[in-house]
Amino acid sequence: MSSGSVFVTGGTGLIGGEVISTLLSRGWAVQATARGEDDGAAEKRILERLSRSGQQGVDLRRLRCLSGSVTAPNLGVKADAFDDVSVLLHCAGETAFNEDEKCWKTNVGAAERLVELGRRLPKPPRIIFVSTASVLMSPRHAEITEDMPFGGYDNGYTRSKRRAEEVLKESGLDVLILRPTIVFSRGVQDRKMARAMLWVIPALIELGSAPVEPDSRIDIIPVDYAADAIERMLHVSSPKHRCYHISAGSRSSVTCGEFQEAAARVDPRALEVNLSAAPGTRPGKAQNLLRRRLEESISYYIPFMSADIVYSSDRLQAEIGQGLGHSPKVTQYVHTLLGQFEYQEGIQESARP
Repeated sequence: MSSGSVFVTGGTGLIGGEVISTLLSRGWAVQATARGEDDGAAEKRILERLSRSGQQGVDLRRLRCLSGSVTAPNLGVKADAFDDVSVLLHCAGETAFNEDEKCWKTNVGAAERLVELGRRLPKPPRIIFVSTASVLMSPRHAEITEDMPFGGYDNGYTRSKRRAEEVLKESGLDVLILRPTIVFSRGVQDRKMARAMLWVIPALIELGSAPVEPDSRIDIIPVDYAADAIERMLHVSSPKHRCYHISAGSRSSVTCGEFQEAAARVDPRALEVNLSAAPGTRPGKAQNLLRRRLEESISYYIPFMSADIVYSSDRLQAEIGQGLGHSPKVTQYVHTLLGQFEYQEGIQESARP
């Protein structure tokens, strides 16, 4: 799949931005979209995102930036933008756990626009849809494979991703689905991105406890590993399957207790959080309104932390594992991300209404 250019949506996002940086560093021609009043505004936002990645040898001459919208016809760009596109890599999406309607409109709507576009183009490109491994959340206490049916805990985000996958699979187009697990911003110098995922640590320290067993496993990968895997899948002309996890798997997943110990390298108070206990604040630590907001925010993440699920990486390793290798464990780098923002920033992030 190395001929032609790659069209990437979500150019300013955590995964989309890192994918663009990886593609450019490996010689691909890339067209990328982002929201903006015009192409110039979109380019400014994408270049600003790329400036925060750690990739070396990024050739910006091979990048064309376009203003677009994934819920608009033609993804909001002119139809001739797809003339030389061999892969349409859809990384954009709404990820907020408390925005059910917005998730459905954005994530399912984008899948419908991709299908319409693919059917309209005389030479439709392969569509690679970046979904999420959490479309499968059962059985608990297990290693989950790609062929298991949708099930288990869900929210508006995961429901919208499930439906988006169905829309694409049913289209009859050349569709490949990639399912990253929880993705952390290793290698990206961006305190907002680090804080967006890791505010949970200050919040738990403030609350003092969480209903999560210390030996419950969590599957987390760094964004540079996800981008590496995605780029390598572009070279696979005839994938053996239509869906692949990009995951830590049983080899590189860690337990909540191990994660807690790694977080304590930055803030020793993390070791004082009582895992496997109901959430609650220490006396004098948080006022009632703050406590309610922290508990509400944490409630969206507890099901993922307590499910004790890992996602099998066997299929991906069999396809491209020789060059990719296994994901590093999050305990090896989480301290670098926690060091990017202050404790009080995390509290403010987690307590947003």
